[in-house]
Amino acid sequence: MGIFVNHSIDLIQNLETLVRKELDIQQYVFRCTLDIIYDSISKCLNVYKIYINFFMDIAVQRILKLCLHPDKICHNTVMGKKFRTCIAYLHNITSNIIKEKKESVLRNKFNREYKEENSDHISLFMFQEEKPSFLLDFSFE
Repeated sequence: MGIFVNHSIDLIQNLETLVRKELDIQQYVFRCTLDIIYDSISKCLNVYKIYINFFMDIAVQRILKLCLHPDKICHNTVMGKKFRTCIAYLHNITSNIIKEKKESVLRNKFNREYKEENSDHISLFMFQEEKPSFLLDFSFE
């Protein structure tokens, strides 16, 4: 919510400087929307990086300390509990990304098959090329 509020305040301040001027508000709202999306994605990526770094630190400690090699010993320590929490978080994020990407691929496949089945009912707007969503594909990768 903070990201949305901060960018909304910035948008209002930018628009207040342009009082009594003719302007295209769509341009300003579009930039604000992109800023909100970028900050949301970068915040998620930063959290993901923190968990990966934490995971790697614990893994290295476990490799170097012989007493932490057995799972029963390691999982009963504070570090082992944090390790399992970290793993659960990383698995949750990755499985959600994979699930969304699979749904997207299936949806696109279904749409292509539907278009092929109904090709005899072609209207003029169907000749337009679909533009790929590079931002979404990049964020899922």
